[in-house]
Amino acid sequence: MAKQVAHEIKNPLTPMKLSLQYLQRAGKLQPDLIQTLLPKLTMTIMEQINTLDEIATSFSQFASMPNPQNITFNLVDLLQQSLDMHRHHFDDNNDSFYCNIEADSYPIFADKNQMQRVINNLLMNAVQAIPTEKNGKINIRLFQMKNDLVRLEIEDNGEGVAAETQEKIFSPNFTTKSSGTGLGLAMCKDIIENAGGNIGFSSSPTIGACFWIEMPLKYSMPFCDAKMALAT
Repeated sequence: MAKQVAHEIKNPLTPMKLSLQYLQRAGKLQPDLIQTLLPKLTMTIMEQINTLDEIATSFSQFASMPNPQNITFNLVDLLQQSLDMHRHHFDDNNDSFYCNIEADSYPIFADKNQMQRVINNLLMNAVQAIPTEKNGKINIRLFQMKNDLVRLEIEDNGEGVAAETQEKIFSPNFTTKSSGTGLGLAMCKDIIENAGGNIGFSSSPTIGACFWIEMPLKYSMPFCDAKMALAT
């Protein structure tokens, strides 16, 4: 784990160092260029700082996952909140998405913040799986299965998951991205399974990938009563 942390930190440090060295040389040899270079180099450094922040956050969350604070809540509302947060990613990447939610309420019993982390991670993975030169299409489906399970599917038309990496996709430190910690899906698996659910995926190199989670529906108490109990 320490080796992985060192590797991930080193990647963004290199462009930061080069940008500052370039700015330093320009200040000595061509001071008139400083105002032209500064916005671009500042943006590069800020992007790498954000990457470092993401790395630190990922490892911190994985290493010290708090005990779940389980409550009964509506998975539909949580999904809508996550979609609202990620609409700018769809717009910025010119991706289109279709969302099919079959009912207004799917009550589940889990840690709400951790479940939102799972959904956000799967949505971002779907966006990042689509090559920049391709018109992205992301299909999101939320529906009830016959055995009192609710299933969320997030399907993209990206490059899919290679056959040789499919067995490792939920393993800590494994990633198919050029940068990243490889902890996102491992953390998702822990969260879902600790809440009594399941997570998996299907993939095709010509179609894309579909990641899904299944959670047991919580019908032991009426959902409206659960909301009243939480409010009090």
